[in-house]
Amino acid sequence: MKKLTFAIVGVGYWGPNFVRLLNSLKDISLKTVCDLNENNLSKIKENYTDLITTTNINDILEDGEIDAVIVCTPLKTHYNIVKKLLEANKHVLCEKPLTFTTEESQKLIDISNKSNLKLAVGHIFEYNSCIEYIKNMLNEKSLGDIHYIHFKRTGLGPIRQDINSMWDLASHDISILLNLFEEYKPKFVSAFGQKYIQEGVEDVVFLNIEFENKLIANIHVSWLDPCKVRSATFVGDKKMVVFDDLSLSEKIKIYDKGVSYQPSSYEFSDFQLSMRDGGISIPNIKYDEPLKKEVLDFINAIKNNQTTIADGVKGREVVRILEAAQESLNNNFKRIEIFYE
Repeated sequence: MKKLTFAIVGVGYWGPNFVRLLNSLKDISLKTVCDLNENNLSKIKENYTDLITTTNINDILEDGEIDAVIVCTPLKTHYNIVKKLLEANKHVLCEKPLTFTTEESQKLIDISNKSNLKLAVGHIFEYNSCIEYIKNMLNEKSLGDIHYIHFKRTGLGPIRQDINSMWDLASHDISILLNLFEEYKPKFVSAFGQKYIQEGVEDVVFLNIEFENKLIANIHVSWLDPCKVRSATFVGDKKMVVFDDLSLSEKIKIYDKGVSYQPSSYEFSDFQLSMRDGGISIPNIKYDEPLKKEVLDFINAIKNNQTTIADGVKGREVVRILEAAQESLNNNFKRIEIFYE
């Protein structure tokens, strides 16, 4: 197979990371970068003089040499841009969330399937070594039955104008949940938030997700918080795990703690609570760059006609939950049932 040729649409905030990464890979070629902002293009051109820069996406659509495109534009532009790229016979890796509606996501999936093109979504935590480690623990049942999960993703900015903090931040944690608990479907969501800085844009949101097996998850997101936090707590009946993505040396801590009923006498009906407070273990996890693993998975899917870990279908399911959560936000914390076709 010939060397794959790539293009990138959008090099404002996250796109430059893809430019750096693609330029470090030997088995692909990054040819063109597109952005409406000339300043963004100038910054890229300063460091990567061989790249073609353009403000016109048609230069990518009409270039038969370009096989695959990475899209890093604002959410509400995703559908139209990705649709045009797929219709121009390009494989697409689109940053999260895939679209603003489940219907739009499904349309993109249908186009990609019809043309045998790869549609991947940038749910980067599905490639995180710590999340992979936790998934293995869950598969091995070493935590026991999981009661609930709590995510916290907060900090001071960056504040978006096009979408609220839930669409911007909670999409990460929803994708983690769907990755770790593939056998269970979310059944209900409820979300409460508030708009402090901009009219119509929630800066802080508390999102609850109820699964069909009694598992519950709470997600707290905010871009109006003095402390930058990226954490997840998994509470099982055998052990508990805390994932701190910002920690340099202790990203995962496993707590040998739990609560159980124990008989307190010879009477069968006489039980009392027993607290187990054991030690804390910190596993040594080899941490590979998730973005590189994500891109390599996309390249491998194209070359070998395989499905990526975070494909369009998974992207659609994240959007389905966000869409229902937005309905809850718009209706005073109403509990919304999630329906599947």
